[in-house]
Amino acid sequence: MKIELSHDILARKIYEKASSEDKILLKMENVVRQGFVRYEERKILMSKDDYDYVIASLELLTLTSAERSFVAKSGEALAAKKRQNNIIILFIILSLLGLAAYATYQSFLARGSADAFEAANVQLRQQSMAIRLKNDSILAKNAQIEKQRRDLEDAYALSVQAQIEAQNNYHRAELLRREAERNAEKARQQTIFADSLRAEAQKQTSAALYQKSVADSLRLDAQHKFDLAVRAQARADSLLTVVLKDQATKDSLRVLSEARLIANKAIRSIQGGAIVEGVKLALLADSLNTSNNGSPQNPDIYSALDMAYKALDRINQTPNNYRQLSSTQTAAVRCLATAYNSQQKSIIAFAAEDRELTIIDQNETYNFSLDGRPRAIHAMPKGEWILVGMQNGVLEAFEYEGGEYRRRDVRLMFQGKRYRSNAAISFITTVQPFKDASEVRIIMTNQRGTMIGNLQSSGNDLLINVSDYNGYKDIQATAVSDDGKYVWLSDGNSFQVIRLTYNDDFTISYQNQFNKIKKGKVVAAAIGKTPNNEYLVAVGFKNGSVKISNIEDITCFSQNENCRYSTQTEHQSPIARILFNQSCTQLVSASLDRTARIWSLEDIYDESIPLIGHRQWIWDIAYSGIEDEIYSVSEDRSIKTWVASSDLLNQRLQSELARASSNNKNIPNNFRAAPAKNRNKKQ
Repeated sequence: MKIELSHDILARKIYEKASSEDKILLKMENVVRQGFVRYEERKILMSKDDYDYVIASLELLTLTSAERSFVAKSGEALAAKKRQNNIIILFIILSLLGLAAYATYQSFLARGSADAFEAANVQLRQQSMAIRLKNDSILAKNAQIEKQRRDLEDAYALSVQAQIEAQNNYHRAELLRREAERNAEKARQQTIFADSLRAEAQKQTSAALYQKSVADSLRLDAQHKFDLAVRAQARADSLLTVVLKDQATKDSLRVLSEARLIANKAIRSIQGGAIVEGVKLALLADSLNTSNNGSPQNPDIYSALDMAYKALDRINQTPNNYRQLSSTQTAAVRCLATAYNSQQKSIIAFAAEDRELTIIDQNETYNFSLDGRPRAIHAMPKGEWILVGMQNGVLEAFEYEGGEYRRRDVRLMFQGKRYRSNAAISFITTVQPFKDASEVRIIMTNQRGTMIGNLQSSGNDLLINVSDYNGYKDIQATAVSDDGKYVWLSDGNSFQVIRLTYNDDFTISYQNQFNKIKKGKVVAAAIGKTPNNEYLVAVGFKNGSVKISNIEDITCFSQNENCRYSTQTEHQSPIARILFNQSCTQLVSASLDRTARIWSLEDIYDESIPLIGHRQWIWDIAYSGIEDEIYSVSEDRSIKTWVASSDLLNQRLQSELARASSNNKNIPNNFRAAPAKNRNKKQ
């Protein structure tokens, strides 16, 4: 107590000497300190008056951090309380507004009830009016009932009178009944007499019916015997027809077998030098085969006609640059392509392992040296460009301009940069998806993937802008439909069908999915479009088999079932190339077993025609521009020409006979045709 008293005395002296402003600040500090003491003791914050008193000069006060924190907490508490009060006030206002709205709604309901009461009163008045009208109607009906009662009384009187008349009529009827009974007795006696006459007639009728039944029985027996005779005659006629058909079949088979024998005899005659005899026998064999509905795919007939035609062609020696095709080349011929230009001239281009490219357009022959070993070649439909892909990844182009072919540099661009690769190019084709579009799509496959781009002539260069690149490696077989709608890719063990959609801006959208091949290894493929707009895919396998199916029916290859056609025996080695003709009525396959085969898609189970003559592997095949001939190239350095069907062979053979006759050539029967001579090619 003594210390506190001393402190107060000292404070009072200091206080008396302080200025008025300092006194105010000291008061404020004292207020804060006293409030802080209360807060520490009872957790009571400053009141609103104390807070408002000190807050304006808070920065001038000498306070501890705890005291300042106390003032801040008090301010926050007062602000929160103010917000709470504002919320309460807002709630009260909203409640009052809700009550006002409720009162308005109740008033609206009251007005609605009054309107309903008024409508009910109107309805009651209407019902009262209806009751009055109904009462008037009842009164009218009572008057009508009274009138009906009077009418009934009048009717009763009339009925009494009618009853009296009825009694009188009864008496008269009784008299008539008695008279009728007498007449009925007379009729009964007459009926008895008539019954006796009817009984006699029935006896006579029964006898007549018995005689008729006997006659019917005899007639049915005769009819049965006649039917048996007719059936026996029909059976005999049927047996005779069967016998005749069997005989006709045997005769036809005998004639067809004889046609094959004659065809083989024709081949032996031509090989022995008897050209005239061989030609006649070949034509006779074909005539017998055709007249007896023999197969147009008869391989013996085709071989005889082919050998006879080639023998006469060599004798006639018709001037033709295509005789260069039968000449032995300087190296193995790896690939070839054909076209049919706007001047109706067939074009053939082939490339050999000695890096030489030869182009023949019926009138001229062109030779070019290539920058690598060729692996793929493509001629655009009209021959305006010929593209060659090399083993070293180089793509070379040759353009027909000014009446001759010229080499053009190729600029291959991908994503704005020059594209170069040393991967071998194994497939090239071009499509023009829009009829009115000037741009042409090019599709190429190398060991690193498949490229799709635009082909454009740019000055002396061929510019190829690759817009799409599928990096599917080790593609073993590629095929594209002529309209560019479908692409088939296979790495041998699986395959992918891509359906391309060409947009107006030449971008491509496609769908793809790889599917495993259940059995076999794919090495060749081709796509054809039938006259019914059905897309077929033919696939050649490493074991020499061929399968054909609709391109959208992938179960044929992924599940090894539902194939339209499948063969295992015709080729003995891997398929090197397979090809549809434009109308998709014929298929040609070439194999490493040194043979090619012609298949008829009109009857796929008919025989295939083997094209035998190469001594080494066949690398490539192609149809001529008008598809009347098939060309095959081989490792044996030869190019062979085959006529596409027996019918065309017959026509050409007849033409060669007529040409020989018109030239007054007397062909000795023992003439042996000399092989065609080599002709110089234009450099």
